[in-house]
Amino acid sequence: LGLTLVPADIRTLSQLHQAIDPLPGDIDAIFMPHDAMLASNTRAIVAVAAVRGVPTSTPHREGVAQGALFSYGFNLYAVGRQAARLADQILSGTPATDLPIETAELDMTVNLAVADYLNLSVPEDMLRHARIAGRVGE
Repeated sequence: LGLTLVPADIRTLSQLHQAIDPLPGDIDAIFMPHDAMLASNTRAIVAVAAVRGVPTSTPHREGVAQGALFSYGFNLYAVGRQAARLADQILSGTPATDLPIETAELDMTVNLAVADYLNLSVPEDMLRHARIAGRVGE
């Protein structure tokens, strides 16, 4: 695909800043994998990306509301509800081994305001598959 990855092993907030600050000036995008530490610092990552005019993807829809271009992943609220329901079943006496294996529902979210800011057009087929395709905060 002609991609060059610039991986960063990030476990602390200081490592996050050490990884973001020296990013090459010619990067085309920032991809954030599923990671609680990165998710809790999405605003900082997106702020750097916005200054550089670089699109960012996150694994959760909440990251799009914080300024990422798009996400394909889980909804934190829905995952919390799912976890609470399963915890309630276990606390009510259902053995954990009797619970079915469940995965979180994945969806795509697109931030059209960020696309406009970055002067990017979002393909119609991508918008058709997006669960939410709106402006910041929608």
